[in-house]
Amino acid sequence: MKIAHRLMVAMAMVLEGIIGVRAVAQAGAATSATAMETSRPHESAPTDQTTPGLLEAAVASGELDRGTADLLLAYALTGDARLPEKFIGWGRWSGTLAHAQLTRRANQARSQNGFLSTSSLGSVAIYTKVSALLSNTCSQSWDGAQSLPDAQTSAHFYIQYDASLLGGGLTVQDYIAALETSWDTEIGTFGFVTPPIKTANPPPGGKYFVRINGLPNGVYAITSDTGDYGGDPNGNGIFDDDNPNSPWTETHARASCMIFNQNFGSLTSMFPHEALSSTVAHELFHAIQYGLGAVDAYNITGSARDIVLIEGSTTALEDEVFDASNDNARSFGYPSFATCLADDENTADAYASWLWWRALIEPFGHDIAGGSEQVLQDFYEVTGRNPGVTHMDALKQALANKGATLAVAYHSASIALKVMRPCGGSYVHPTCMSEAATYVATHGNTPVTGAISSVGISLTTAVQDNYGSNWTQMPVATANYIVTVTNSSVGGALRASFVCDTGANLVITDWPGVLTSGQSAAVTVAPAGCASTVLVVTNESSTASAPVTCAARSMLIETNRMVASPTPVPTATTPPTGVRQPLPHTTRSYFIPVLVR
Repeated sequence: MKIAHRLMVAMAMVLEGIIGVRAVAQAGAATSATAMETSRPHESAPTDQTTPGLLEAAVASGELDRGTADLLLAYALTGDARLPEKFIGWGRWSGTLAHAQLTRRANQARSQNGFLSTSSLGSVAIYTKVSALLSNTCSQSWDGAQSLPDAQTSAHFYIQYDASLLGGGLTVQDYIAALETSWDTEIGTFGFVTPPIKTANPPPGGKYFVRINGLPNGVYAITSDTGDYGGDPNGNGIFDDDNPNSPWTETHARASCMIFNQNFGSLTSMFPHEALSSTVAHELFHAIQYGLGAVDAYNITGSARDIVLIEGSTTALEDEVFDASNDNARSFGYPSFATCLADDENTADAYASWLWWRALIEPFGHDIAGGSEQVLQDFYEVTGRNPGVTHMDALKQALANKGATLAVAYHSASIALKVMRPCGGSYVHPTCMSEAATYVATHGNTPVTGAISSVGISLTTAVQDNYGSNWTQMPVATANYIVTVTNSSVGGALRASFVCDTGANLVITDWPGVLTSGQSAAVTVAPAGCASTVLVVTNESSTASAPVTCAARSMLIETNRMVASPTPVPTATTPPTGVRQPLPHTTRSYFIPVLVR
């Protein structure tokens, strides 16, 4: 033990020498963290970089190794002043999944005598320190960082805080109102499974434990399963626990707690109340996920779990509880729309991907029990019942429960995200979005992948496997013309639609089938009267249940003038199956394709 301790201290000194951090006491770290909060230089904006994003970029560039970056991230989560200023970002982030990732990597390093292809004692020492920093999150005194002299008990929560440090014009009653509204909506109205408490050591009154703390560096909140009131509910240290509040048997149910920033005014000076409400709804959903065993520190980055889908769905849930708050729309810019939905490594897009979820599930009935929220509920219940089910398979099952397929729902969502038309008149689901005007006003029009300026021009482009999108701007012409799409790659399954926005409705011409490797199909399009036109191509090829990479499949788009009048074909009266698609928001036309192998 003495040798390990000396090694840990030595490693910390080496790190401090390399990255220039200051060695300070933990008690001092809390003071510095609070100072950083109150000195925030500007209003939260989607372009702000987050601390995890800055650290990941440093790892990608080779500036930091994984272990050092993880130690710095642990400093950020615990308000430790040893985090170098260059890695302090002000963009909004929740510490929940970062905390779980670090805990998992620390467990691996200590149990396997190393991590990430290294068995060095230095790596073990770093992750021992990481584990120590995070181990008391759900304790009444978070590692001694901040004393909280005040306490309140509400219908469902036991809350510790310091009334003198609450900022942003908010009182503890504002926190309680957001907490109880979220509970009544998510658990009462929607019927999500109540998160368990730690029966081996229950919080006061048997309530769910909440702390209101100083959290620096853009951290809105953390939901954790470590500390006095977190972990396996029966306290035996074994992952074999059931949540007694569900009608089935889990094996990885976790007791958790929530920690909220005590000064939302330092995070968003203009919208602190809205930010608080959205954050509480977000974190309570994380607590529900922990209670189902759908998220835990041992499988959060395992083969079955997808960080982007977890954070995207949780951020989307905010709108189901506090739709008018729109903190997610203000805080996060557009995701990388061309990046595949199954990309579990793209942590920068994790929060921003909430918009994909909104487009996918809004057509099933927004803000109502049994509607879009049911897709989220089913998604996590599938993985809670069977932790081996991947999140991609769980999403497919959740949509299937609504009579939909991921392939068709994703394609319709891709159309909705590109045209960004508010629902109303002849713009209806699934190719409209009710708050599209807000998104465009905040972030502008969604960008195209490429453009064809006039008929007769061709374009070679690509679209990723595992649900990637490609948006190509097409010519607006007075005469009909032919568009040919060729899957010129060795893989992929491409679904294509020519979308004409008349300013009053969408006229959508679908390619009649999915184009696999080497296939081509040509359709005739009628752009007269279109204010804008775009070719939407999605790639529904699933290369694995939990793919680690998404290959970009090349395709050729050709435009040609008509050489003779086409034979009239009927206008479709029945849209593709798999997702509800009421008319008359689209006129979907189908043409006999020219297939070439």
